[in-house]
Amino acid sequence: MIGVACERARLPHLIDQPFILASDDGIVKCASPEARAQGIRRGLNTTTAVALCEHLIVLPYDQSAYTEAAETIWDVIAVETSSVEPIDAELCYAEFDGPAVIERINALAASIAQRLEIPIAVGVGATKLVARAAAQRSQPQTADSYVVAVGPGDEAQALTPLPLAFLDAIDAKLHQRLTKLGITTIGALHAIPPGELERQVKDPLALRLRRLAVGLDSSPVRRLWPQATIEQDYIFDDEVRQEQAILQALQKCSADMAAKLRACGKYCRALALTVQLADGAYVQEKEYLYSPTHDTVTVFRIAGRLLNRLRIRQAIQQVRLTASGIDAGGAVQLTLLNPMNGQDSFPHERQISLNAELCTLRRRYGPTSVISAALLQQSHAIHLWTYALTKRHNERVRVITDPNGSPIRCFRNLGYRQGARHETQQGGNQIEIWRVTDRWRAAAWSWGKIVETDAYRVMTSTHGAYELQRIGDEWRLRGIAD
Repeated sequence: MIGVACERARLPHLIDQPFILASDDGIVKCASPEARAQGIRRGLNTTTAVALCEHLIVLPYDQSAYTEAAETIWDVIAVETSSVEPIDAELCYAEFDGPAVIERINALAASIAQRLEIPIAVGVGATKLVARAAAQRSQPQTADSYVVAVGPGDEAQALTPLPLAFLDAIDAKLHQRLTKLGITTIGALHAIPPGELERQVKDPLALRLRRLAVGLDSSPVRRLWPQATIEQDYIFDDEVRQEQAILQALQKCSADMAAKLRACGKYCRALALTVQLADGAYVQEKEYLYSPTHDTVTVFRIAGRLLNRLRIRQAIQQVRLTASGIDAGGAVQLTLLNPMNGQDSFPHERQISLNAELCTLRRRYGPTSVISAALLQQSHAIHLWTYALTKRHNERVRVITDPNGSPIRCFRNLGYRQGARHETQQGGNQIEIWRVTDRWRAAAWSWGKIVETDAYRVMTSTHGAYELQRIGDEWRLRGIAD
C-alpha cells in the first residue's frame, strides 16, 4: 500500500477516490482501500478492474518512487530486528524472536500505519510462505493495521483456500496442467495422492510442492536491509572552486575507499557522490556499476563522472563518496535489463552493460555457458538487414594470417569443384586488411553442436568493415558494413 500513500501525497484529489496502480502490461499492482471495497485485488488486469468499478482511476506504477519511499519503512523495521528482507515496495519480510512477539509486531504495524495513513496488512507465521498467506487474509479497509497470526499446526488450513498461483514454484505450464485436472487451490494440491502428483511432475518438484502445500518453506529471511555502505569524505579548510583541487580530494577518497574494500575482500555495485555547497545545501548523484569493483582507478573515474553530472556553479565545502551494494566478488549482481535504476537509458548503454555481464559469465563458467538465441536458428532472408554491421553474411572465405594469427588478407568468391575448394583464375577476389579493430572469443552453433570461435572486426582497404570468424581451420565472413 506504499504506492497508495505516495500517489495521495503527490495528488491530493485522490483522497477518498478509488484508484489502482497498474504495471506496463496492464496488471494491477496496488489498489486503494476504496477500490478494494469494490472487489479489486492485486493481480487482476485493468480491464476487469474497470468493469468492477465504474469510476476507477488508473495510474502507472512508479517503481523507483515507491521503493525510495519504502526505504523509510524498512529503516523503522530494522530498528526492531536485524533480519529484514525487502522484496519490493509492497512486500517485506522480517524475522522476530524473543518475548511478546505478537505485541511488538502489533505496535510496530500501528506505528507505520499511523505514519502513512493507509491500512497495513501484517501476517505472522513460522515460514515466509505462511506469513504471506496470513498477510493476504489481513486486509483492513481503514487507515489502520491488522495482524493475522497462524499458529503452529494451522499452516495447511491457512493455505487451503489460496489459488495455485500463490506458489512461486508452479510455472504457467504446470498451472495449466493441474487446472485441467481440476486442481485450482493449494488445498486441492495437498489432497492429491503422492503417486498421482509424481506422475504429473518430476519427483524433486513433487516433494517440494507437497511440502509447500503444508507451509514447509525452507527459505530463510535474508539480511538485506540496511544495506552495507562505506563512506569516505573530505572537508576543505576553505571554500573551493578549482576543479583540480576537487579532483584531488576525490582521488584521495577513492584510494581510501578502494583500500577498505580490498581489505575486507568486498566489491561495490553502486557509487554516490554527495557535495556540500557554500550555502549549506547538498546535491547528490548516484551511478550503478556495470560490474562490481574495488579498483582505485575505476572508483576515481566514476567519481569524476558523477562530479561532471552535478554541474556545480558555486564553491564547495565538502565532498563525500559512498559505496553501496557491497558484497563478495564471487556473488556478481547482473544488471542486464535495468542498469539505470528504472530510468531510461540509451541502446548503446544497455549493450555495454549486456556485453560486460556476458564476459563475466563466460570468464567464470566457460565460453559456451551463454548462447545467443540467434545462433539456434538458420539465417533467413528477412534477417539479412538487421545485423550490427549493416548486412549479415555466412560466406566461406580464405584468410592469410600473420605470425600472431591475425588476418592480413582475405579472398572471397571462392569456387568449388569435386567437393574440394579451389581458387578462381584470379585466385579469388583479394581484399587487403589494413587494421584489426577488435578481437574476441565467442560460442557458435556449428554442425549441431556449440563450438568456440575466434572473431575479428577488421577494416579493409576497399570494402569497409568486415567481421571474420574462425571455426577450427575454417574462416567465414559473418558481417559487412560499408
